[in-house]
Amino acid sequence: MLVAEDAPLLDAAMLMRTHGVSGLPVVDRRGRVVGVISQRDLSRLLVGSAGFPGIQGLLDVVIVGLASPAGPAVPKIRARLEKTRVRSAMSRPPIVTRPDESLPGAAATMHAHRINRLPVVDRGRLVGVVTRGDLFRAVIAGAGPTVRPYPGRSAGRPGSPSKTPRSGNASFAAARARAE
Repeated sequence: MLVAEDAPLLDAAMLMRTHGVSGLPVVDRRGRVVGVISQRDLSRLLVGSAGFPGIQGLLDVVIVGLASPAGPAVPKIRARLEKTRVRSAMSRPPIVTRPDESLPGAAATMHAHRINRLPVVDRGRLVGVVTRGDLFRAVIAGAGPTVRPYPGRSAGRPGSPSKTPRSGNASFAAARARAE
């Protein structure tokens, strides 16, 4: 699952909500990973430039939005997300890893950069995403030592289905990006 850098933030937010994820890799027109957009990035945008004080997370959007003294702010928040492009709120440059990275190496990178997801890139193309939850599941399952592609995870185009690593398998990257 990924999102294009020129997509509206509302599309990214809807993808995150639909697939139960807190962030997405962002790609340019050539399919290169150029950033990551997360719920934290959306919150930062709403607090910093949209004038919605007190918003620290997406749940706060609902709480603050509905309790706004000037009337519900939810329509204003939605309008802001509709008109703002992903590229203007994403974190960049992207912090990525390779499919042959060790699990401890991927975990160390995520810890050092205080990130919850790590796009997996092979020959310049997104092949998957390693998440904090993936690392926990791998440790619990006694998985192998590397992050490598397997067919159970899709890095596809925006809206492609989410994945769950197979129990006991240390592979967290996608086999191939699906065509639209």
